Amino acid sequence: TSLDAGHVVFETKNTLVVDHPLNAKYDGYVDLRVFGDNSNIVLNSPISVSTGNTWDKQGDGWIRLVAPDGAITGSLALTFDAPNSHLIYKAKDAPTGTLQTHLEKLTLAYAAHGRPGDISIVEQDDLILTSLDHYDTPFRSGVVFGDETFSGITWTASATARWLNEVRDDNDLYALVVPNGTLTIHLLGFDALLYLDAGMIITETFGKAITILADDVSFRSGASQVVGTGDLSIQANQQVWNYRLGTAGENAAGSDLARDAFARSMDLTSGDLAALADGFSKITIGRYIAGNTMIIGDAFDSHVIKYTGEARDRDARFRDPTFLFTDTLTIAGDVEATGRLEIKAMGAAQ
Repeated sequence: TSLDAGHVVFETKNTLVVDHPLNAKYDGYVDLRVFGDNSNIVLNSPISVSTGNTWDKQGDGWIRLVAPDGAITGSLALTFDAPNSHLIYKAKDAPTGTLQTHLEKLTLAYAAHGRPGDISIVEQDDLILTSLDHYDTPFRSGVVFGDETFSGITWTASATARWLNEVRDDNDLYALVVPNGTLTIHLLGFDALLYLDAGMIITETFGKAITILADDVSFRSGASQVVGTGDLSIQANQQVWNYRLGTAGENAAGSDLARDAFARSMDLTSGDLAALADGFSKITIGRYIAGNTMIIGDAFDSHVIKYTGEARDRDARFRDPTFLFTDTLTIAGDVEATGRLEIKAMGAAQ
């Protein structure tokens, strides 16, 4: 038994138990939201988005799971296979294990007043993180707490304004927020790209770490959008890789290099460095393993693109204690740090 439709929408005050597969065909969507006190979404069967009248799981659509006063639980609560779709995952309580995903996009949040927990995501390929999670449906264009739909529930009275905004489906601030725990993002695919498209990545509790393992990383949502107070570690998934920092990851006009411009390369451009907010206890980039290379171009507080003279304000300085690890190191620009900058290279440096 299964449910197969262009759109699958359930909005209820009660706990919702999914015991049979749900599939949105024709690049549709699956929208599951439970708004009652202590109500959960229990996933015991898979959710998919498919192309045409199929179950191929390749559809370009979205899956939204919202349990603002409960949890997302069940035997398949941590496994999502929708490689061309966007998963929106929001619940009061943190997930209780590692999220195993194969997605195009992800938006994730849990509540500061909910059950705390670390967030660990293991993704098969590229992953876009985004705060742009607003999808109108023919059934409800938005959520207005206090209307007749929500009569008889009490959790809204004590919820913070921020959490109410998160679960209204129109949040535009956080791509991935961890109120009380660490964050680990691990992309398994060779040359897989972690791309922050809009919003912030943030761990809010003091001293909680962010660990990123991905062969390429791009933080495109603006300055100071990766936020934390613990350790930040950025490493390729491959043990041996090439790292290009600052303008070494850009062309002369100041644009990002094409992904295939250099083989086996993580390009942390000046824009990506500017996206790292001041406040981490330590930042570590690279590996102290034979065969790794690192080229550092300009990484300073600049107001123009050096080659063209075009105006561009970008603070790409290393503003927190930073440790760069590699085998072969090349300094190809002006590098500034406001605090400790330690570079450890096994082999040649120039």
